[in-house]
Amino acid sequence: MYIKPKKCLLFFTNIRSTATGEIITQLSPIRSPLEQKIINTRSHKNDDNALLADIGYRPELRRYFTTLQVFGIAFSIMGSLPSIASVLGLALAGGMVGFVWGWIVASFFILLIGISMAELGSAIPTSGGLYYWTYHYAPQSVKIPLSFLVGNTNSIALTGALCSVDYGLANEILSVVVINSDGTFEITSAKTYGVYVACVISHIFITCLASNIWVIGAFDSTIHQSEEAKNATKAVPIGIIGSISVCGILGWIICIVIAACVDRDLEVIVETSFGQPMAQIVYDILGKKWAVAIMVLIAFCQWLMGASILTAISRQIWAFSRDNGLPSCDIIKVVNKKWSVPIRVVWFGGILAIIMGLLCLIGTTAANALFTLYVCGNYFAWGTPIFLRMVYGKDIFKPGPFYTGDVLSPIINWIAIVFIVFTMILAMFPSSKIVDKETMNYTVTINEVDNISEEEELSEPGMTVEKVKVEA
Repeated sequence: MYIKPKKCLLFFTNIRSTATGEIITQLSPIRSPLEQKIINTRSHKNDDNALLADIGYRPELRRYFTTLQVFGIAFSIMGSLPSIASVLGLALAGGMVGFVWGWIVASFFILLIGISMAELGSAIPTSGGLYYWTYHYAPQSVKIPLSFLVGNTNSIALTGALCSVDYGLANEILSVVVINSDGTFEITSAKTYGVYVACVISHIFITCLASNIWVIGAFDSTIHQSEEAKNATKAVPIGIIGSISVCGILGWIICIVIAACVDRDLEVIVETSFGQPMAQIVYDILGKKWAVAIMVLIAFCQWLMGASILTAISRQIWAFSRDNGLPSCDIIKVVNKKWSVPIRVVWFGGILAIIMGLLCLIGTTAANALFTLYVCGNYFAWGTPIFLRMVYGKDIFKPGPFYTGDVLSPIINWIAIVFIVFTMILAMFPSSKIVDKETMNYTVTINEVDNISEEEELSEPGMTVEKVKVEA
């Protein structure tokens, strides 16, 4: 892959250290690409901007998230109840035993992944996160291509998350219409896509107008907000681990309640005419009026999740564009001067989600690929830097304030890596051993087409000498 030559070796800034009050005159990453930089987070104490400069970036976003808000960043997007409602049809396929106990087992292993990422986020907190860590710990020969692959995959996976959230939201909204019409309203792919587009557009406007009031999630999203968090080296790990733990416990309680309330054949619930198994369960127990009210509440929570995840997308794509990782990055990486928000990236992410959402018109098989894309893409992006740190980064990894220790940390990381690989393989399988156009898993096709179409001249992360553009 061709790398743009650097035009200069020195870059002066007007960043003032909050610890010493002195001007940071030179960004440390303006160095030889062959130099293996060791970043020591603890040497900067609570000076977030000085640490970011040492990592290689000029602070462009305001730091207004406290530790508690960073916890909310991840927990809000996980949205236990609406998330479970969206995938209930798939979850019930394993029966009630698998539904209830599978949740708690998976939550344990996901927590281990979160701990591994929390250690990385505490050591090097930057919005680029996953692809920056990949570059930092990877062997010299594959730094650029592997960093590009992780950054691009993570961007598409987060967009897939918005697709899956809003696709579930569209189905929840339509299920309310079906219940209210006593089953006379018919759900079609075109109607689903129309509602889906309306949901995405509403999220674009909300995120642009009030980006600073939304918190985001999917636990790696706290990493993408690292440059907007106060005391990021501690806030990010707390946000990741706390949100996974609380969501795991709360979600398990919800699963138990749902299992206790089901009093009919699971096949009838999964194949409900309402389009949402959760709607059928509530309807059977509480009747029409309560079913409408509860599904409206779930849909509203799902809508908030979508607004939040679009903020996560914008921060990841903005960081990736800052390192020239996407087409037309000079256009979309502009930061609004008044709000310190990358508004153009918000529109870019929303439009990309609308395009990817066209799969809804094909049918449920293609639409389900959006859910799998989110899982596989994120797990690949999460697992790569964890693996590289364990294999190639032992000598340059300097733990931050959060670290589980020299003995426990390797054990946790290797278990996390094994679970990530297992989950990716499992998620890639078709839904039947007899594969045809209806049972094929199209996730690989979607991600590969995107990786080919977006190949760019990625600069070394943290070594871009050009300032991020700011619009009035």
